[in-house]
Amino acid sequence: MKSWEDLPQGLRGTDRTQDNYNDFIRTCDAVIVLYWTKLGQFTQEEFELALDISKKPNAKTTTCLYQCNRPVKPSEVDHTSLAWFEKTFTHIFPYPYESIDAAIFKFVETELPGLINKKAPLNRGN
Repeated sequence: MKSWEDLPQGLRGTDRTQDNYNDFIRTCDAVIVLYWTKLGQFTQEEFELALDISKKPNAKTTTCLYQCNRPVKPSEVDHTSLAWFEKTFTHIFPYPYESIDAAIFKFVETELPGLINKKAPLNRGN
């Protein structure tokens, strides 16, 4: 398993760095998106790309979405970015998680079997 923090420094070339991350996403079997109080511009871009890839016929990639459900002060929530997500992706319901370990466990429990069987279901958070 690789996270964006694990990507080689070589991805940070002279061109638009996000394009390098997007190219990396295109090579993944699974893309796991975690968010809590906001969905930043690049997280939105990465999620849309991963979702587009996983929707293609015979896709071998799955896209998983997890929303942290730990308590947070309302003033710390970026309501604009979360509203964008809810408006744009009305058919996707993220899995709730309280810790990274819980999100990984949920992925292993629900999504990994499909990947092993060469099936790539679209995570709907059910």
